[in-house]
Amino acid sequence: MTATDKATPRLACAYPQLHVLDVERAAEFYVDMLGFKLIYLYGTPPFYGLVERDGAGFNFRHVDASTIDAALRDRESLISANIPVYGVEEL
Repeated sequence: MTATDKATPRLACAYPQLHVLDVERAAEFYVDMLGFKLIYLYGTPPFYGLVERDGAGFNFRHVDASTIDAALRDRESLISANIPVYGVEEL
């Protein structure tokens, strides 16, 4: 980041928080299948974690049950995060 970049306030990135039943398993999927880098896992077993790739990141937070009603999610096409990807077929 240059000095000019710092002079103009702007958002640098976003790290959506995804609620998951198994933080370690979610992180392993993103690392092994999608090429993300594991940044950290907290706890034993992990209750929180972060993965990153190409400037995009996801925080994983353990929950014991879904925080979104499945019928509402399906009916309204709810999503937790949207990251455009170039070359998605190769990924």
